[in-house]
Amino acid sequence: MLLLSERASSQAIQLLGAGTNASCGSWLAGRVSNNYFSIGNWALGFLSGAAIYSNDLNPLHGVDADAVSFWLDNYCRARPTDRFVDALKAFIREHPR
Repeated sequence: MLLLSERASSQAIQLLGAGTNASCGSWLAGRVSNNYFSIGNWALGFLSGAAIYSNDLNPLHGVDADAVSFWLDNYCRARPTDRFVDALKAFIREHPR
């Protein structure tokens, strides 16, 4: 599992893009103001990348962008101070295929 392995989680991984330094709170604020498209597209790319580089993962299988956003909303409401990338990693753990 490329993005979730112990080795990968113990190393500093360089992230670039709209969601790099975002928190769950900033995701939620963007959703309220309808200014979340940049971070939302970054999130979909992150999740797509998990499938591209791992034979074991396909987190977007059977869901659409609205379903992903709804799931992230729920996760982030419960954990507004979490890093947004941690919400995406949780999504992958709960939707491996």
